[in-house]
Amino acid sequence: RGIAVEALAKGDAIGIIYINIDRFQLLNNVHGHQFGNQLIKQISGRLRALEAPIFAAARIGGNEFTLLFENKSDNAVSEAKHAVEAVFAAPFKVGEIEAALSASIGIATADGPLDPSGKSNWPMALENESLNDVFRAADIAQYYAKTAGGGVTRIYSKEMEIAQRRQQEVQDCFRTIGEDDHFWLAYQAIVDLRSGRVVGAEA
Repeated sequence: RGIAVEALAKGDAIGIIYINIDRFQLLNNVHGHQFGNQLIKQISGRLRALEAPIFAAARIGGNEFTLLFENKSDNAVSEAKHAVEAVFAAPFKVGEIEAALSASIGIATADGPLDPSGKSNWPMALENESLNDVFRAADIAQYYAKTAGGGVTRIYSKEMEIAQRRQQEVQDCFRTIGEDDHFWLAYQAIVDLRSGRVVGAEA
């Protein structure tokens, strides 16, 4: 994060890549934690070896990484995207075990410089958002890559965030069903016209 702030303060345009390794927990459970640790080390090594436009890589969680890249050309996002995808194109080998990995990848961009309030321009979304929001945008894009089945890259758009908020609102509404009398279940009788008897009901 410190590197990102410094780059923006200098007026550099940067991009943020959020990576989540697909099905890592399954591999960890099947082959053991020692295998998982060695796998993480190999992934970290490949990511840190990436060259321009990527200039920084960090592990931020168990199977999650972030990368920073210089977004100074029209092709920068595409170049960074293909570079990261290439990391997972070749299998990883730990001892005698070979593992083909995939990753869910999200990308968002930010343009410097920062203004005195710590804000930055954000051309792919709303302007004048904080750096934290750019990281969050990359995470949202990664979420969409994960829900698409993994092994793909998604570039953040504002529509993603709007859809995610709507989904959360719907889930919140369902949690409160029955608590505020806004929803109720009604049944309509199904009547046999010949006998006049109720033979069932439908919601």
